[in-house]
Order: sequence, then C-alpha cells, then structure tokens
Amino acid sequence: MREAIVLLVVFVACQAVFLNLKHDCKTNNDCPNTHCCVTDFHGDTCFHYQNESQPCHLAGHTMHLYKCGCSTGYTCQGIHIDPGHTLPDPDGSIHHAEELLGQVGYGLCVKTST
Repeated sequence: MREAIVLLVVFVACQAVFLNLKHDCKTNNDCPNTHCCVTDFHGDTCFHYQNESQPCHLAGHTMHLYKCGCSTGYTCQGIHIDPGHTLPDPDGSIHHAEELLGQVGYGLCVKTST
C-alpha cells in the first residue's frame, strides 16, 4: 500500500511539472524564440521548431507530428539513405525506402545554403 501511495505522489508531481512546462499562447510572440504557437485539440500551445538533422514534414504533406517545421535558417529536405549512391543496391531496396519516406512526407532539417 505504501508503494502505491508513493507511486501516486510521483505521478501527480510529474503531471504538475508537465502542466507547468506547457506554454499557452495566442501568437508566436507569446512563445520562446525556439517555439511557435500552434492551435490543436489541446488549445493554443507553444511547440518547438526542429533543428539541424531533426525530422520534419516535407512541403505539401499534411502530417502533424512536427508542428512548427524547421528553425530559421533550415529547410526540410527529403531523407537520402545513400546520398552519393555508393552503396550496392542490386534489388533497389535503398531507393525504394527513400521513395517511401518521401511519399509519407518525412524529411530532415538541413542548413539553408546561402
């Protein structure tokens, strides 16, 4: 019984910390500069931008996992498992995997060239 009470207290404490970390917003100006203001089924909340080498959604796709997109100075580009095409791929599985990742809209944030 004592363990159950301890677990309950820990759970409640974690929930309180989580709720305190949530930023409510109306515009991007209400969020830290590393976040954007997004309206979803939880209300208006600050979410973080994706940084270099972090996953993102390619333009034209409607997935909503990474809500803010890439940080300023980065763009979302398709994932290339073998960018130089140097790996042997006799059955085309590497190429096929890259195509599938692109079709579902996954990319990686890369530094925008100047």
